[in-house]
Amino acid sequence: MSKINIILLVALVVQVGLLATRDDGSSTAETSLKETGVAGRQPFAELKSEAVKEIVLTGSDKKIHAVSKTTKNGDTTTTSWVLADRDDHPAKSGEAEKVIDTLRRAKFSRVLSRQAKRHAGLGVAESNASIRCTLKGEDGKILADVFLGESRQANATHFRMTGDDAVYAAADVNTWSFPTDASAWVETNWLDVPTDQVVKVRLTHEGRVIELVKDAPASMPASAPAETPPTTWTVKEGGDGHAVDPTKVEAWIRGLGQLTMSDPVSKTRKPEHGFEKPTATATLVTADGKETVILIGAERKPQGDYHATATGRDYIVTLRSWTVNDNFKKKFEDLEPTSDGGGHEGHNHKD
Repeated sequence: MSKINIILLVALVVQVGLLATRDDGSSTAETSLKETGVAGRQPFAELKSEAVKEIVLTGSDKKIHAVSKTTKNGDTTTTSWVLADRDDHPAKSGEAEKVIDTLRRAKFSRVLSRQAKRHAGLGVAESNASIRCTLKGEDGKILADVFLGESRQANATHFRMTGDDAVYAAADVNTWSFPTDASAWVETNWLDVPTDQVVKVRLTHEGRVIELVKDAPASMPASAPAETPPTTWTVKEGGDGHAVDPTKVEAWIRGLGQLTMSDPVSKTRKPEHGFEKPTATATLVTADGKETVILIGAERKPQGDYHATATGRDYIVTLRSWTVNDNFKKKFEDLEPTSDGGGHEGHNHKD
């Protein structure tokens, strides 16, 4: 064989080797003989929703532990879901069903690898999986325990079941169908004070106090057109005698009275919640005399939120940092008129 033919033969062998190696690191030789019966397989197609009593989702540093609760009222049986690690805060049953249904629909297209050493590279090792989903039935029986990893291919997720080294490309399943943010599992509308009825607001933050009282509308003569008189607010504390802009005040009150939580925490106050020395305290009083006090506790810096509790709320929750910064750290100058209408800028305070 001539030297040129040898070189061409070597090049051909290398080329064949490259073609036989897939982008996930496994070779076609490794899997081609073992994929019989894999394509189209749905490992959890027979999974029954009513059989699932517990769902545990872990991903990154977040975790959801949802538990099914069954109650009987006469002949009627009601099933609901709660977050077990958050003092049984009510959870959306629809979210639990979505997790179960996603596993039920998961369909394999091929084997990516059968080697445990490739699990980390495919994102399905216990240490680096995007999502681990565990479903349990009666008496803690494991119904499903899977690791999911992101894939570079569209409509395909790396899928591994515990007890099986094989990693599959799975269609009709994605990691975002297994949310580990509590906000996806609960009704996040936490506080809804009828802010148009608020007649008094008081905020204490870092030793500063802002207290405003809504003025009663002036009486109108019977012959006057039926118009809503403009709203005005009197400054009772803070501001050094300066006025406020009613539009800014009412926008602020809406921010205080209509709050969305990011995470239900617990029913019991704990020292780490920071309510002994609150970051801020806001009080809203409505025309019927009802008083709502909102306490902002300690910040959870890694999560970007603050602990919070309020009158009439059962659960201690967290509020996003931007919500707290915008509404509970308000300064009086933030509420002053931008201009007095005559070209004079509002008064500026110094801290």
